[in-house]
Amino acid sequence: MLRSEYFILEKLYNNCGIPVCVYDGEECLVHFPNKDEEAGLFQYDRMFLHEVCRVADAKQLPTIYVEEMKIFFGTYIDRKGYYHIWGPAALENLNQVQLTGYKHKHHILEKEYGILKSSHEILSNILTIAYFSYKGEAVEETEILLEWKDGEEKYAVGPADIEKLQLEKSEMNRIHNSIEYENKFVGIVESGDVDAMKKLMQVNSSDVEGIGVVAENALKQMEYLCVSSIMLVSRAAIRGGMNPEESHDLSDLYLRKLEKCKTVEELGMVGAKMQLDYTERVRAARERRKGNIYVERCKDYIGVHLRQHFQIQELAEDIGVNRSYLSRVFTEQEGMSIRDYIARERCRHAANMLCYTDYSISIIAEYFCFATQSHFGKQFKKIYGMTPNEYRKKKRYIESYKHIDR
Repeated sequence: MLRSEYFILEKLYNNCGIPVCVYDGEECLVHFPNKDEEAGLFQYDRMFLHEVCRVADAKQLPTIYVEEMKIFFGTYIDRKGYYHIWGPAALENLNQVQLTGYKHKHHILEKEYGILKSSHEILSNILTIAYFSYKGEAVEETEILLEWKDGEEKYAVGPADIEKLQLEKSEMNRIHNSIEYENKFVGIVESGDVDAMKKLMQVNSSDVEGIGVVAENALKQMEYLCVSSIMLVSRAAIRGGMNPEESHDLSDLYLRKLEKCKTVEELGMVGAKMQLDYTERVRAARERRKGNIYVERCKDYIGVHLRQHFQIQELAEDIGVNRSYLSRVFTEQEGMSIRDYIARERCRHAANMLCYTDYSISIIAEYFCFATQSHFGKQFKKIYGMTPNEYRKKKRYIESYKHIDR
């Protein structure tokens, strides 16, 4: 690629912030933002890359390819036959659950992956400039084509769809969940009322008034209901006092569990476990909140920063309290110093990694900010009465999904 062509892409990217890659059919030649290897999403999902390229092959003009209702790409072929792909971009800011679902869909491993909020209009402007620069042909923004994944007609709701739905509802007496039921459900989570949640779970989902049909396939129906429940419950738990990062992490894990399910029954079990788990965690969080508010904020700060180096003075300043006062009330309430609590929490999470991962002990020690592997070993033995290696051999557990294999 000529230096002038590279310069144009760089300037356009700097102005709009939408990622762009140039693909020759075999490898990514250029990518902004700069990567050592291939470009973000397309590094992990080659099939989707080829799908976007097929869209460019089928069109004579630049095209905005709508992958999902909120997520879209721009694509065209330059005079050399190279594919230019802009995106992904989103019509609105995506929440953590939506981003996690998208990462799982495309097998993206980047921990800090995000999708920029933009619009079809902004991308259309970029495409007209880039297309003229690389193809020498002028097009107006109004000429930019809009292509929907799998055909636009699948996404449009027409009169026939509405009539069919109304007929189904009248024949089977189905109505959607009332706002009262939804408020009751999230209210139970938000209040941490474990007993009420257990009573609610005793009602068979097929008998609950107001369960609407969101998919013709029973497996998809249950999957959609579980995903929406995770989103509702995660937000309710945060409002109920659960640490936001803990709530988001937990929702990520339950989404991963859903991916492994192959039957409606398995999805239902994951959904039920998720609801009860969140409710129990909210109850525990509300119990903790009965203690000194600064101590609880201190523990929240530690939970978020376990994998980062920080000083207790920084912690105290962040939560807005005198360090000496914080140290005193923390020890009175928890029966240990802040420093000992940090070491205990880091070792507790390290113990999980020893059980459930193959990471070396040195990597785990570094991950949780211990100065050396030896220091980690001493702290760990002080808490668990054995070395990390001894703990791994004794507690090793390999998670198995044989019960759902087919």
